[in-house]
Amino acid sequence: MSVFAYLTGDRTLMPVILITRLAALAEAVSDLRESQQRAAQAAAARTAAEHLHAAARPPRLPARRPRHVPAQRPTSPRHHSPAR
Repeated sequence: MSVFAYLTGDRTLMPVILITRLAALAEAVSDLRESQQRAAQAAAARTAAEHLHAAARPPRLPARRPRHVPAQRPTSPRHHSPAR
């Protein structure tokens, strides 16, 4: 339609062409907004699922460190004094 108006120099079709293009632009913007809302909803669902998953697993216990056992001193054999 716009090609026809351009080739013939007919300016009467210009408002119709502009309105058609404006309607197409409005539809594209609407589709983009829907896509953005779906993406935001998906991101929120993923975050919620991660939180639920984290809450469902048992709590982590701190890693056990080996207990320090003091070295025992070598004991010398006890000397018993002979009974008198």
